[in-house]
Amino acid sequence: MYRPALALRASALALAVTLALPGCSGLLRSQFAETPPPATIELAGLDAAVSVRRDTLGIPLIDAASLDDLVYAQGFVAAEDRFAQMIGFKLIAQGRLAEMVGEPVLDIDRYMRTLNLRRSAEILLANASPEGRRLLERYAAGVNAWLKARPLPPDLKLAGYQPEPWTPLDSMSVFALINFGLAQNLQEEVGFLRLAQQVGWEKAAWLAPSYRDEPLPFDEAAKLKGLDLATLNPAIDKLLLAQAALDKVTNQGIAASNNWAIAPVRTARGASIVANDTHLPLSQPAMWHYVHARAPGFDVAGVAAAGLPGVVAGFNGKLAWGMTMVMADNQDVFLEQIKQIDGKPHYLYQGQWLPCTARTERYRMKGGKAVDETVYETRHGPLLNGVLSRPPMHDLLAREVRSGYGIAIQSAAFEADKSLDAFFALNRAQSVAEAQPILRQVRAIELNMVFGDREHIGWQVTGRYPLRAKGRGQLPSPGWNGEYEWQGYLDADKHPASLDPAAGFIATANHRTVGADYPYHLTSSWYYPERSERATELLAASRQHSAASSERMQLDRHSRLADKFRDWLGAHRATVDAAIAKLDAAARPAAEQALARLLAFDGEMSPQSADAAIYGAFLHSLALDTFGDELGGPDSGAWAAFVRLNDASYGAIDDHLLGREDSPFWDDIRTPARETKADIIARALADAIGLLKARLGHDAGQWAWGKLHTYEWETDGKKLAPYLGAFDRFGLWLVDDILNRGPYPAGGDHSTLNVAAYPVGVDFHTWLVPAMRIIVDFGRDEPMQVINAGGQSSHPGSPHYADGIDWWLDGRYQPMPFKQVNIDAQYRERIELKPAGK
Repeated sequence: MYRPALALRASALALAVTLALPGCSGLLRSQFAETPPPATIELAGLDAAVSVRRDTLGIPLIDAASLDDLVYAQGFVAAEDRFAQMIGFKLIAQGRLAEMVGEPVLDIDRYMRTLNLRRSAEILLANASPEGRRLLERYAAGVNAWLKARPLPPDLKLAGYQPEPWTPLDSMSVFALINFGLAQNLQEEVGFLRLAQQVGWEKAAWLAPSYRDEPLPFDEAAKLKGLDLATLNPAIDKLLLAQAALDKVTNQGIAASNNWAIAPVRTARGASIVANDTHLPLSQPAMWHYVHARAPGFDVAGVAAAGLPGVVAGFNGKLAWGMTMVMADNQDVFLEQIKQIDGKPHYLYQGQWLPCTARTERYRMKGGKAVDETVYETRHGPLLNGVLSRPPMHDLLAREVRSGYGIAIQSAAFEADKSLDAFFALNRAQSVAEAQPILRQVRAIELNMVFGDREHIGWQVTGRYPLRAKGRGQLPSPGWNGEYEWQGYLDADKHPASLDPAAGFIATANHRTVGADYPYHLTSSWYYPERSERATELLAASRQHSAASSERMQLDRHSRLADKFRDWLGAHRATVDAAIAKLDAAARPAAEQALARLLAFDGEMSPQSADAAIYGAFLHSLALDTFGDELGGPDSGAWAAFVRLNDASYGAIDDHLLGREDSPFWDDIRTPARETKADIIARALADAIGLLKARLGHDAGQWAWGKLHTYEWETDGKKLAPYLGAFDRFGLWLVDDILNRGPYPAGGDHSTLNVAAYPVGVDFHTWLVPAMRIIVDFGRDEPMQVINAGGQSSHPGSPHYADGIDWWLDGRYQPMPFKQVNIDAQYRERIELKPAGK
């Protein structure tokens, strides 16, 4: 899911730029030593003393005498644990990363300034309630108190970056960045343009399915009929590359997460259970920061985003809640006809040439250099072409781009609401009945919120969904005829919701959650259905659910997609056998071997499974053998767009795996024969065995999924290394074992509840995992248990930088107790924050 998807680690990138000094490994390592906080810290701005205790994983428990002091202390503690991460969030959201890193990231700043998240943050802040603004101010005061009292993290010091004071607008910028990360249609629509350039709009529609039971989007694709898309070719390739780089540091458009709520009638103890695991790119440090915060009338525990007060998913002793991504379609790409009139850009709209609006952005770079550039907008939003028209600072973008169309992005990000206030209110809500109307006020962020108290469970869709005059907005629209305009948003009272359903449970997993008769359009970008199907299967199988059964579900690696394909092979065995018989004699035994193993495969994607390795290698080979000929293979821009679309939502690889026998992509255009689906599957079966022999050796007894498919906890600096120069890459190499962890054997894939997605058709490197796990069983003495996908701290010298990794790998959970006797037993390490001069 949760796209807050957005775990920026810009400090690691700064390291790459500033620390690449040959022979300085020992010196660099010494810079990462942590300075532990003193037992007592005096801080100006506190009204009374605040206690901060930590458990064995470094999870903080904050006790304050007032809500104002509590939020102040949360800001202090967040900065202690994650200040480098907070600065990264802020700078990327505001398009200011070059101020710390320098010119190599200027193109990312251009992209973010063009999208104008700062304006979104300003709108959100201006519309916050007086209490909301006060709490943001108190949080900022706590962060700034930390800045005065504690040393900067080593990566910021070594980068020579002196941060400015934290402000409420910085927190709202983080919130806007998280919201932006949950919207992915920009990337999907730009990717579709690239595919349409490659194979034509009609054939490209086969590559943008919704679900197997829904028609392919030929009607949406037909909006491009007659347009000369070739004029977009350079711009689209470079825009895709810019988006790929941005993905590395923002996790934009990440689709995943599971949550479920189980009613008392289906639990062993007769009380509700709520569980959530949000899926985000695997990164170091972790995205989420656990906290337990207590003040009179306020007691909440769960995950927070560094830079924001409160808890976004968790438990307050009475109510538990968790979230997944709706996959909302609230971004539309419009193609604009552009021409210069009197030296200024104009765009065509309903027969008139209208002047583009303009704003000037000043970019400041490390070292003092500054440059002013103009961003142009149409009625539909900012033109992304300007991002691509500057001389690049690195190889991400071309040196010159000429485009026959403007590429404008319309977004729901610039509407006023009180979403952050609603999250504050949710932290204090005491029941399902109280929570649901609060959740309807969350409009800035599109989520499936599942929630429960001891007796009741509920589901509420949040967000803002455009009402369009024509079309669904699934694929790009012409902007000049006015036919595809937005006409407001769906009223929140009409959003999908449920209370205490007859089934006795609710589960969401980014799948299609509404029936075909739902009269409004939420999205066409649902994620693959198999995770939801597996969750429903397990939940419906018992009326004795417990925290332990939810643990098993969160750790489950059974692939229903593999089951479905095994059944497909069984039903089409004769046809596949005949296709294998047509293969070259050298390939036939390999295809027969793979077929026999897949027909017997139990669907368990465990790291030790050889059959899972064969299945994974087959999917990889099937993608290349089916689509590689038309799309130009792994090194083409069209292939990159195709892989991104398949990563983002339900895609053509799985769609073709189980159906689409009439698809034009089954024919290999490089051969004179006309191949069938069975022919391509036979070829992929043989190629899968060849891949495994090349990667893992000829002894099939030594094959294992976890040898091919691995986890690596990497900083964003390492992820961006391919875009950096050799000198900078050397600097990262010097501290690789300090900053990064792994590889470890991985199980699962994109279709398993315990997700471990990898870019099918590229490699087997896991990029998406459960970034946290929460289970609240109201029938237990202490209902809540959690684990993070990494450590609490972003400081590489901290003992809590990576100590959660082994727990996460082993499937262990840490309780977050609410009873004082259990709190005193668990939280030992303690510091006291005292008012200065008192």
